[in-house]
Amino acid sequence: MTFTQLNQLLIVCVSIGLVTACTPKSDQQQSAATPQDHSASAPTSASASASEHQPALILRTFAASNDDAHDIAVLDTFYEKIDQLRIDVEADLKNLQQQGNLSNALAVQRQRDYMQSALHMLKALNLRTEQGRYIQGLLYQYWESQAQQTIASSSATTEHPIRLESDAVGATDYLSAQAQFKNWKLLQTKTFKNVDS
Repeated sequence: MTFTQLNQLLIVCVSIGLVTACTPKSDQQQSAATPQDHSASAPTSASASASEHQPALILRTFAASNDDAHDIAVLDTFYEKIDQLRIDVEADLKNLQQQGNLSNALAVQRQRDYMQSALHMLKALNLRTEQGRYIQGLLYQYWESQAQQTIASSSATTEHPIRLESDAVGATDYLSAQAQFKNWKLLQTKTFKNVDS
């Protein structure tokens, strides 16, 4: 496996966990600061203008629930665990490459294991709110599409070990889940500040 091929593989692995890095900070802050009405279910635009590389994200509104804090904590824990898993997989792949033990098949298998772990962790989440389950569903769709792309790429040749198009598949689901979650956390924080006042 050449350095370029390994680099492409690492890019795919990193992009899976870092899709949100594609969103400029100003857009994230703007979408998180967008005021939402918790009583409706109609979708609203997450940003004033979408870049040509990224479709406009839609934020749904949900009624406030006594279980909001629980679900936010559960999702925060999920994000921490999946991020740590990504770091571990990247370190393992880099270590195998440095030792000269990284083959295409092993790299694809590690990537597949990572995605299956994400799917299992998502299934195990005990979310109590409609909004929490909505975010869980978006994340599940994203990880499932990533896993399907990895399976399709497992028959790749030495020249093209991983299809780089796979990082775009389902990215809207992931970015929508991120935007929805950030907005929810912001609204939860504002609610607590108003109650304390």
